[in-house]
Amino acid sequence: MSERVNRTRRAFLKTVGVAAAALPFYKMLENGVVRAQTGTLPQKLVGVGMFHATSQTFYARRAGETDTTFDISYADSCLRPFDDAATYGSSFRDDIIVFDGFDYGVGELGPSGEDLHVPMHGALGLFLTGSSATGGDGTDWHLQNESLDQYLAARHGGETRFRSVELCTEIDFAPLMSSSCIAYGAGGAPLARMTSPEAIWDRYFASLVIPDDEAARAAAERRRRVGASVLDFVAGDIQRLNSRLAGEERQKLDQHLTVIRDMERRLSDPVIAGMCSIPTRRAERGNPNPADDYVVSNGPNGGGPYFDLITDLQIELLAQMLICDLTRFATIVLGNTAGEGTSPQMVAGLNPDGETPLPEELAATGTDYLIPANFHDSIAHVSGSTRLEVQRAVACMNRYYFGKVARLMQRLRAADALDSTLILVGNEGGHGAGHSTMHVPIVLAGGANGAITMGRRVVAPGRTAQIGEAPIGASRTSHNPILVAVANAFGEDLEHYGTCADPALTAGVSGLV
Repeated sequence: MSERVNRTRRAFLKTVGVAAAALPFYKMLENGVVRAQTGTLPQKLVGVGMFHATSQTFYARRAGETDTTFDISYADSCLRPFDDAATYGSSFRDDIIVFDGFDYGVGELGPSGEDLHVPMHGALGLFLTGSSATGGDGTDWHLQNESLDQYLAARHGGETRFRSVELCTEIDFAPLMSSSCIAYGAGGAPLARMTSPEAIWDRYFASLVIPDDEAARAAAERRRRVGASVLDFVAGDIQRLNSRLAGEERQKLDQHLTVIRDMERRLSDPVIAGMCSIPTRRAERGNPNPADDYVVSNGPNGGGPYFDLITDLQIELLAQMLICDLTRFATIVLGNTAGEGTSPQMVAGLNPDGETPLPEELAATGTDYLIPANFHDSIAHVSGSTRLEVQRAVACMNRYYFGKVARLMQRLRAADALDSTLILVGNEGGHGAGHSTMHVPIVLAGGANGAITMGRRVVAPGRTAQIGEAPIGASRTSHNPILVAVANAFGEDLEHYGTCADPALTAGVSGLV
């Protein structure tokens, strides 16, 4: 955070006093003052993990496209949710950077520089840590350093009620494996995530709600009146000073008085015009409408029909946490599948060779056309086929995940918080059938208060973009320069991020973004 923003916050607290700082929604008011004085809100970061790689046919550039001139609005584009105003209220095409040709290169070296391959289904842990593994196998590898969200939260997260938030939409088969965890503490220790929307609400929003009894309401009214009295006193003090000053000093006091009057107005409207609001609590069981009940689990244990609903509920909760400045650092891992929903449909299985007929299977819910709900076996594992039907299904699966990110962006834009929120979206790999960690689809969305120019495609250094295919060139690249660039946007003077025997793989790239 800039020193100018910090000075403005200190001045605001000095003006309104400690008593007012304890009022409900104080942080929202404080942010409004900071925005008015500096033109920016505090910078936030959300990391999003998704699964099953991509289809370069519909992710890569098309003929005639450049770094800044590209189309993602066509029907089969993996990235179409970012340019779909009809669904998400506006286009986000100029609010994203699409990264091409970046690998999880650190996953190819062991701690002493020996060859080591972290496969796709264990590589999601590399996404925000940028760390090579020290051991492990299969879907669980041991990493060496904290994830970027935790690094930044330790330096910038102390001003909010919650330093960071960690969510996931599906309970792991085994807890905290690198195959499905993106948030790591010191020394690469995986952090526990929350899944139940009910439990998430209880942890992050329950303390903001006034209990529904007469004593609690009376106490809340007393706090409001104390706050109003404090503001009256401060406003009167400013008026008395104002008569003795002139010029620039009077203008500054007038600005403070405007802030005080705005706080007075907002004290009578705790919802703050619908921006910072407390979301509805959705219990797992016992809702008035039984159709609103849900099961928090994984596919084999009955969770599949509810994955899409749980994801949507978590997105809404996360958006409000950011809008209300309850936290500025969060991660969310989306489900291994959209699930089949509570009103399942059937769809023909994907035929990779075009000859062998396949039986029908459960269809995914929440996708823009029917594809198999088993994203892993029925789509990713056959994605080596060049048949258009298969590649279109992979792209549809990508759109499902990116659509959840677009929904979060829609909520943040409506509250004027998108330009100060960076959303870094990463995948477990680049090619599902090959289980490859090369050419991982990574997108940076949102904004950094102008510090990063969005609306671009960026190709990994040493590689050259191709039409409808992955970039060519260097045999191994690293995504760590992206992590360095994000840290730099927060004012961190870093040249490397992550841990690897080859320091070139953790180095930033000047001018990357």
